[in-house]
Amino acid sequence: MAMLLLQPLQRECFCLGAALMLVCVLIHPIVMAFVPTTLSHHVLLSSSCIPSAGTIHAMGPAPTTRSQSRSQSRWDFLPLQHTATTSADEDIMAEEIVGEAQARLRPAFEDVDRRTQRILKRVLTAFREHQVGTHMFNGIDGYGHGDVGRDTLEKVYASLFGAEAALVRVQIFSGTHAISCALFGVLRPGDKMLGLSGPPYDTLEEVIGTRVGHQDEGSGPAPGQRPLTGSLKEWGVAYDQVDLLSSVAPGQYFDLAEIDRRITADPSIRVLHIQRSCGYQWRPSIPVAEIGHVIAHIRAAFPSRELVVFVDNCYGEFVEDLEPTHVGADIVAGSLIKVRESIIWKRIVGSGAPGGGRGTEWSGPI
Repeated sequence: MAMLLLQPLQRECFCLGAALMLVCVLIHPIVMAFVPTTLSHHVLLSSSCIPSAGTIHAMGPAPTTRSQSRSQSRWDFLPLQHTATTSADEDIMAEEIVGEAQARLRPAFEDVDRRTQRILKRVLTAFREHQVGTHMFNGIDGYGHGDVGRDTLEKVYASLFGAEAALVRVQIFSGTHAISCALFGVLRPGDKMLGLSGPPYDTLEEVIGTRVGHQDEGSGPAPGQRPLTGSLKEWGVAYDQVDLLSSVAPGQYFDLAEIDRRITADPSIRVLHIQRSCGYQWRPSIPVAEIGHVIAHIRAAFPSRELVVFVDNCYGEFVEDLEPTHVGADIVAGSLIKVRESIIWKRIVGSGAPGGGRGTEWSGPI
């Protein structure tokens, strides 16, 4: 039960609207009797919020079942027989559409479930390896020295990511903060960072220094712009980027020819930046296999260059069987959905892990 309270003027409008609606209902059969059969088909489907079969099955062939053919044969009589039989046929059609969609999507969901089970097994194996216990959740006092729980957590992450060491701290309060810590840790004045995946997150523009800075007070109508305080640009670190290929496909995400040209022409390039997530761009996220492919290419093309491959892994943790550090990335920074932030370090030691050493070829998931 519901009550509708209206002001006097609104009540008059409401009564007028109700009268018009009643007139429409009364003349509806008469109007429909003069509407061509094909048009009445469209109107009735739209009014019931069920698209036509051709629209619904745009991703695949429309089912040709007996119930559907029977319902289609009755459309000619809909202007005269707008009865419960039509509603029942529409329900049957809707059930068939939902069933067909479920059948098409089932393999994808089953693949996600299998991957979840494999990753969960890796996590539990790491827990057993590092003997995670309830005593690691106890609080500590003082400066935090000897925090067994924190140290073990970082060892677990290093194992899961195939990294040499990990830093997982609540003090790193965002993904951008984690990325900043990593970049400021490896870049020095005079270095350049080359983005391999096009423009980064807009929040990273403040870290790099590409966003227009604040205006100086009293600078007049033509203010002099200055870099944001504390950015890499202010610290003397330059930035350049190479866009992804316009039509990405397996093995065709990165513009390898342009990347080679930029690295060859500029000896100041120190860090190669890859953003795995699409961010706010209309492009697919980059699979780990593609990251391994470009890293293997760069290691083979520039074996003597001390290039650091950094991967922004935000929102990409544990969604594939491998992480970027498994395929040769030197540093990976990620955000664990704003709960705990992590930075993963991996020094290239040629350990024989997938993509572990410089010059190591990587051909796909192990």
